[in-house]
Amino acid sequence: MQKLSDRIIPKQQNKMKQTLERNLVRIQKNKETFVIWGAGATGQGIRSFIRKFSQGKLEPKYVIDNNSSLWDSNNIICPKRFCECMKDIENVFVCVYVADQVVEQLKGYGYQGNIIPASMSVIGCEDRVLLYEENMEKVEEVYELFADEQSRDTIVAFMNVGRSGDTSYWDDVNGPSEEKLLDTGVLSYGKTEHFIDVGAFTGDTIEKFIQLCGGNYVSILGIEADQRNFSVLQEKCNPLTNVNTLNAAVCECSGVKHFCDGNSESSYLCEGGTTEVKAVKIDDLREAEDVSLIKISTNGFEMEVLKGAVETIKKKKPKLSYYCGREELWRIPLFLKSIVPKYKFYVRHYGIGMQALIGYAVIEE
Repeated sequence: MQKLSDRIIPKQQNKMKQTLERNLVRIQKNKETFVIWGAGATGQGIRSFIRKFSQGKLEPKYVIDNNSSLWDSNNIICPKRFCECMKDIENVFVCVYVADQVVEQLKGYGYQGNIIPASMSVIGCEDRVLLYEENMEKVEEVYELFADEQSRDTIVAFMNVGRSGDTSYWDDVNGPSEEKLLDTGVLSYGKTEHFIDVGAFTGDTIEKFIQLCGGNYVSILGIEADQRNFSVLQEKCNPLTNVNTLNAAVCECSGVKHFCDGNSESSYLCEGGTTEVKAVKIDDLREAEDVSLIKISTNGFEMEVLKGAVETIKKKKPKLSYYCGREELWRIPLFLKSIVPKYKFYVRHYGIGMQALIGYAVIEE
């Protein structure tokens, strides 16, 4: 097997940053209008970049987001309102990591202006590249541990996007972004699934899971810490059969945690957070007694979730999916391997952002 370090390219000028800057120069020169699609961390980061680049002279007309809990605050509007005035908007910066879905959404609306995907995780990924360079021995270890060639090719593309800002490296490896965290190319679904969705956001993954398993599930528990997201999640799940919701953070230990909320899908646990949220561990949940699939989306706290689920993982050996765009790339597989040696590990990527790297652990009989 060829080593990972032999397959990655030398560092280059960041292509996405150069493209973004060229568009901003044109917008400023021609006094064109623009909006940002995405109110989360990616959108906020690009907005800050635009302000700095233009010395405060460029501001979006408004921000668009699909998350209904954010509409009509902080100049955030819904896609329907965008459709009503899109002819007056010459540029849309798509600032979500699954940009392909939004691009299709815009094309479906008949939008004729410039569509510019942009992600700060690609533009400002120097620290991420350095992290992997400093830990290349661990990265190589998990690279060899992956169960298929697509996983290894995905890591090569991941490294090369970071070193060049050229998202075309994703073209040959990306999975269908609507299946992120639930990829049917890796996961198989039976008729007795018990699903725990950690970081359930507004219920998008639950909806997709029900679709992918053909409605053949026994129970679903959606857990979301952000109160605004949870309100949408609860409203969406209430009519569904055998689907429960819980407003809590999932951690290594139960108790109370501080939380930075109101950031759409980018809300996260933080000691300096102004919101207190109930914390639970998976090992203490009644729903974990028969769990067959756990999905984890917790903005960097995936390891803490898993540490609070050790007994459940040992006993039930559920299918696992999780974000792994930083240290989690090697920390999680090596941790899980020490608990359940039979786990097989895969990694897939979706969209354009560096944060859209998803790990999977499954038992293959």
